[in-house]
Amino acid sequence: MSDARAREKSGAATSKRKAGAAPSFEEALGELTAIVEKIGSEDCPVDSLEEMVRRAADLIRTLRGRLQRTEGIVTEILEELQRPEESEQGKA
Repeated sequence: MSDARAREKSGAATSKRKAGAAPSFEEALGELTAIVEKIGSEDCPVDSLEEMVRRAADLIRTLRGRLQRTEGIVTEILEELQRPEESEQGKA
């Protein structure tokens, strides 16, 4: 993916959200994907490599945190849904 295309992809997502707002999961994943593609390409500028790797690491931390929070919420909801079922079975 070219630099311009990666910036366009990232910039398009950024322009859709309010200034100062955190990117959505999908936006962050898209930016990470663009960085990984750029790093893996033959025309990756060495001068930008450190910055790209640092940004990728930040995005990975952000995405991992969101996945862990979501997993916790889903687990709580599933446990909550099982509780009434267990108490109803005890009455029978």
